[in-house]
Amino acid sequence: PLSYIVIWLLATLCRKEFLIIVEGMSDQVALEGYLSDFLVDEYTRFIVVHGDILTDRYSNQGNIRIRIGDLIKREISSYGLKKKDIKEIVHLVDTDGIYIPDDHIIVEVIAESPIYEENAIKTNNRSGIIARNAQKRTTLHKLITCSTILDIPYHVYYMSCNLDHVLYNKPNATEEEKENDSEWFSLKYDGNLAGFLSFICSSVFSTALEYRESWKFIQQNLNSLHRHTNFNLFFEEYRKRKIAVP
Repeated sequence: PLSYIVIWLLATLCRKEFLIIVEGMSDQVALEGYLSDFLVDEYTRFIVVHGDILTDRYSNQGNIRIRIGDLIKREISSYGLKKKDIKEIVHLVDTDGIYIPDDHIIVEVIAESPIYEENAIKTNNRSGIIARNAQKRTTLHKLITCSTILDIPYHVYYMSCNLDHVLYNKPNATEEEKENDSEWFSLKYDGNLAGFLSFICSSVFSTALEYRESWKFIQQNLNSLHRHTNFNLFFEEYRKRKIAVP
């Protein structure tokens, strides 16, 4: 009946969008299906940065919110959206071991890329990793302590020491492994959203802390090298908000 079509159109037009910021395409491949299934009443739109915006040469503590805001503005403009169409910005970041003491950054001549271990980062460019860690700590601190960007609710969640570590237990995955593993993971819980939610929310690496406390935890000792995430808080908080709606 026409009335049902009108109701469906109105409901569709009223649906809000979640913008999901990730570093690489493999991150999107791994998570997009599950987030779309979970956020069934909203749209999900991924913004792939193709790198780490927190550590590139254009970012610093003073401009990182502006740079994230520019990403959002471009996305809104490209798709003819308005700020009011965006319900929340969800930003996934790798910790990359940035909070460990510098004396746990060890020279390894053959390590062309950082090698993440339980107790150390091995690298052939120790001064470069120390500088990277310092930059990312300051830019990330700015994002952790803000609740909106462009007046849109914003939260940043960590995968430690990176997304491949959390999802596949491979902190030092190659680009080929990242691509293959993300495709495998996207199918692992296909048609089994409850299985995915149990994995991300109830595994030993899932935080049992509140948002701010979870960020304090990851900054302690060598935790930013170990397998932890607070991304489960996104799903738990969303469920709470849905239940609270009369």
